[in-house]
Amino acid sequence: MTEMTTTNPATMTARRRMGGAALIGAPAFLLAGALIHPREVTDAGDQLKIVAASLNRWYVAHLLYVAATALLVPAVLSLGRRLRAEAPRLELWGTGLAVVGLFCTAALVAAEGFGGWQLAQVSDRAAATQAFDHLTHSAGIVVPFGILGLTLSAGLIVLAVGLHRTATAPAWAAWALGAGSVLLAIGEAAALQPAFLAGIVVLFGALAAVGWADLGLSPAPALGARTTSRFATNG
Repeated sequence: MTEMTTTNPATMTARRRMGGAALIGAPAFLLAGALIHPREVTDAGDQLKIVAASLNRWYVAHLLYVAATALLVPAVLSLGRRLRAEAPRLELWGTGLAVVGLFCTAALVAAEGFGGWQLAQVSDRAAATQAFDHLTHSAGIVVPFGILGLTLSAGLIVLAVGLHRTATAPAWAAWALGAGSVLLAIGEAAALQPAFLAGIVVLFGALAAVGWADLGLSPAPALGARTTSRFATNG
């Protein structure tokens, strides 16, 4: 005999609102971190000089990045929840790729951000520069964390396609989510700060709009609207 369980409506509402808060908070932390982050350059020695001159800004910026990646996990799952009924494969691939990318990104931020913060305070600048160069350019860091971190953008693009196909988010928000993800990937892969910042701004607009609806502060699309209408027609 199979026992069927139902989720309490109050629990569903709480989950939806927590997801909405994450959808707003995650890109907000990401944007704040990007705005206060010191200038980035490719030369390890010059970068350490910049970090040493802005120790507090460098530390706080990466702390905000870590907070953003943590909040993006429930945010991504909240987006996936909207696809569960009509596009389960897109939900699976989108959330899976994005979460893998988030873990890789968090590791990269911890290694480069907090590692660089510590090395900038070492008195032996030559040894610190060599260590920082190895930390930021070695294959052991770049491949598993830098390159695989791009799966975050890939997962968000898959979710954007799903949101557009199922009409479970405003069309403009789905397009903005996809465009912002592409800009974010370009900024990260090519070290183009303007593209990276533009991607974060666009993502903030898209995710915050969806999160605002989930918090109940604006009308939210009915997740099962299409399915319900089909049953009504067939009945």
